[in-house]
Amino acid sequence: MKPQRPNIKGIINSGTQEIEKFQNQVLRPILKQQHQLLSVHFHMVLESHKINFLMQSPEVKNQLIDRMLSKNHTLRNIQI
Repeated sequence: MKPQRPNIKGIINSGTQEIEKFQNQVLRPILKQQHQLLSVHFHMVLESHKINFLMQSPEVKNQLIDRMLSKNHTLRNIQI
């Protein structure tokens, strides 16, 4: 089976592997957890405003997000 990603010689430096290891082992799990927490918090705010976010089209979802972040300063400060 042919590999999906070709190996490109000369791109990986000696320090890159340590940085990638740090990103994979430390930073990515933290970011994943933060993303989950922010998503849950945002959905709770939407529920408190009785907005059914999941049934909306992508355009309406973007408008809702923009409107919620522009009107609710506390939410904007937490999310950003």
